[in-house]
Amino acid sequence: MRDYFFSLMLAAVIGGLCSLIAGEKYEKHMKFAASLVCLCLMLLPLKGVIGSVGSEISAPGSDTSVPALSGPDLDSLAREETKRQSEKYICDIISGEFGINPLYADIEIDWREDGAVINRITVGIADKGKKQAVEDFLKNRLGGEAEVVEG
Repeated sequence: MRDYFFSLMLAAVIGGLCSLIAGEKYEKHMKFAASLVCLCLMLLPLKGVIGSVGSEISAPGSDTSVPALSGPDLDSLAREETKRQSEKYICDIISGEFGINPLYADIEIDWREDGAVINRITVGIADKGKKQAVEDFLKNRLGGEAEVVEG
């Protein structure tokens, strides 16, 4: 149960941080995405209840139940989804600011007891002329270590 509340809190905190970083232009989008993640996490316990009702109705001898996520599995899933959404968000910011679509974004996140810290952001772009501008933008806007790679 502790892991459930930790995951919910982590999703809310990361969503709040992303909406702060996003600025006014993407603030509504980030709040919406964070709300969806929190809503899914809040409804996750119902999956176990619904799954148990379905297994009572199934035919004898057939095992169609899906194992419920708990503890480390849920935490790992939340971390993977947070990383994926953060990388997508970085690509969206760069696309909106510079009019280019990044080839990829990779974020190194340090998961701690008291929250998550973004250590490094690596972004791949095709436009050589905007490399330094994008790198400066990421460092100033998001802080920490940022690297922009060509191609």
